[in-house]
Amino acid sequence: MITFNTLEKADLNIIIEALNTAFSDYIIPLKLMKKTFKNKFKNDRINLSYPVGRFENEKLIDFILHGFDISERKKYYTMLTLELSLMKEDSN
Repeated sequence: MITFNTLEKADLNIIIEALNTAFSDYIIPLKLMKKTFKNKFKNDRINLSYPVGRFENEKLIDFILHGFDISERKKYYTMLTLELSLMKEDSN
């Protein structure tokens, strides 16, 4: 069964692994560690109670990360979409 939920209860290690996998074929591969990832979330103003993930039988298969903040009269918005199910298909 497919469900959609926020990522606040998702395992952070699974999200980190997905991001690292998604960007592993870049000229300079992205390899975030948990501490770096938490700092990136802070800098990008990402609060995991807002981004949504798609789960199949409780397993994360796709997600959208987005951050938003208003500071010093400036609006900040960050967005990243990963379709893990497509990445899995491409690797077969």
